[in-house]
Amino acid sequence: MKSFPFFKMSPCGNTTVLIPEHAVQAKYRQNIAKTILLPGHVQAEQVGFIDIEKSCLCMAGGEFCVNATRAFGALLAEAHSQGAIAASQPFSALVTVSGMAQPVRVTVSGCRPVWHVSAQLEFATLPPSLPLEEGIALVRLPGIDHLLIDERLHPMPHNWREAAAALRHNYHLENSEAVGCIWWQQTAQGASMNPVVWVRECDSTFWESACGSGALACTVGLPFLREAALEKDCMLRQPSQDILILRLRKNAHSWQVGIGGSVTLIAQGHCYMPPEN
Repeated sequence: MKSFPFFKMSPCGNTTVLIPEHAVQAKYRQNIAKTILLPGHVQAEQVGFIDIEKSCLCMAGGEFCVNATRAFGALLAEAHSQGAIAASQPFSALVTVSGMAQPVRVTVSGCRPVWHVSAQLEFATLPPSLPLEEGIALVRLPGIDHLLIDERLHPMPHNWREAAAALRHNYHLENSEAVGCIWWQQTAQGASMNPVVWVRECDSTFWESACGSGALACTVGLPFLREAALEKDCMLRQPSQDILILRLRKNAHSWQVGIGGSVTLIAQGHCYMPPEN
């Protein structure tokens, strides 16, 4: 059986398996990712392939994922520290990520098995929120589209997988690289969210334990969150009950969005694949 090294990370609960890209030929990556996601295997919500030397992350479906980028940032920081117990200063690096035309800066503090990692994205203008019907809006981000769904008007159904597929069909999003259906609620602290994310190339749908790009879409697309994030750090509670912290700043030329939270190393080792993968 084939084997290769892997890291299983939990950025705020959004379980992510990262595999060195040199270990797996590109033609096998999607099949391997589909196997890894299964409950009978390593089990995760997403898979990415990494090159630490080049600071490069490519998701199995070619989508953009904030949380996987943050998880990769933790591994970069560890490689940079060369086994030091903890860095004296936060580590910062630019990461090339699938689905993004520009590199993403990650800033890391802490040491294994738990880090705090922020991803900083820059936009010339903030992605607009396009109203589709009462209580539903579309925010298009690089590498992924998000439908923002007000739970007061459209409660999240028990058959969330079928409901998400129907929403993608109704709004003609089946050709998107990835689509998140984000059922959100306003809270005293900011908001809570339930993200159902579909990745076209992997044909995978998960009610994710956390979603960084969905949190970003909520922050730029919901006026009450956008205004709050301009004044102070804004907290979005994830299904894992962990918190993603959003920061929104504007300078003379662009907008900066920071998305931060915990990253935990769950497991590290070798996984094995049947010969057909």
